[in-house]
Amino acid sequence: MPAAHFAYISRRGALEIETDEGERIGRPDEQKRLLDDWHLELTAGQYRRQVDGGPARRPTKLVYNIVLSMPAPTPPDKVLAAARQFAREKFAQHRYAMVLHTDQKHPHVHLVVKAENELGRRLH
Repeated sequence: MPAAHFAYISRRGALEIETDEGERIGRPDEQKRLLDDWHLELTAGQYRRQVDGGPARRPTKLVYNIVLSMPAPTPPDKVLAAARQFAREKFAQHRYAMVLHTDQKHPHVHLVVKAENELGRRLH
């Protein structure tokens, strides 16, 4: 599912994805490499077992999708700068990626945050 969301927010590679490491990613093969680097298949929280006779567990979130939006006529570069600062402060221990959208009246940033950091701690 994260791959489909990356394709959506990048407009299928037309817009660059900016990572927490400052890397800019455009092509779908680069997006796949980024997701491979996040090792979502190894996220420990997704392997919780269902308790016998208990209710079915919801699938564990692997990433959180956040939209940071400002009203027109906020300058898009200011929205992106604020999103970068917000992500650095709030998600410093987690991997994340973002894309600025300016195709609507209100500029907004799509932010994708890995739910589990490299130490196995989940974002709450």
